[in-house]
Amino acid sequence: MSLSKQDSDQGVAKMAMEAMVKELKESTSSMTSVPKPLKFLRPHYSTLTEHYAKMPANDLKRFFADVLSILSTTMQKEGSRQALKYRLEGTKEGLTSWGHEYIRNIAGEIGEEFKERTDKGTDVGDLLALVEEIVPFNMQHNAEVDAVDLLCEVDQVQTIEKLCEEPSFIRVCLYLQGLANFAATQADKVMYLNVCMNLYLKYKEYVGALRIALKLNDAKAVAAVFGACE
Repeated sequence: MSLSKQDSDQGVAKMAMEAMVKELKESTSSMTSVPKPLKFLRPHYSTLTEHYAKMPANDLKRFFADVLSILSTTMQKEGSRQALKYRLEGTKEGLTSWGHEYIRNIAGEIGEEFKERTDKGTDVGDLLALVEEIVPFNMQHNAEVDAVDLLCEVDQVQTIEKLCEEPSFIRVCLYLQGLANFAATQADKVMYLNVCMNLYLKYKEYVGALRIALKLNDAKAVAAVFGACE
């Protein structure tokens, strides 16, 4: 199958990739070890990436990029961020359909890429678009810690306020308080605690909100909490 993807007939190549996608999705949806399809394709990874580089820009190449992104999760050189590279060059569809391990890997690469780009002053819009897809998925699947970590990596932790629902907000608040205890800067600590306080207020947990306001040593915040009490 891997060789047929190099077929000049785009129809044949697309059918081969669709078959591969189906098999990969079935094997990676709950990946705890390297699935057999990935082990089989490992010897062909370099050949596939070389062929991809020679392809003209079209829908087939974007579909191929999606496939290479999942393959790169276990086959790329450490630190190369190839899985993210191919994801950004792909169809922009179905990110969350590849399972938790793939998403966790992409999230880690987003954090590294975001830092590198911001240091250089280059655009991060495409990275934030992925974040907007990943974080709601994590929140819906009880992966609040992963969601908060990713938002912190891309300086968007305040976003959790609108994504957090009542069943999960306590876990998010406890995690944010833990992060605040080890924050790299005072500004980060204050930001984490403010987000935490806002969530407590949103769900009318006034005792929790007051505790955070006192921890912030913020008289205005304390007054705001008392003013919000019903």
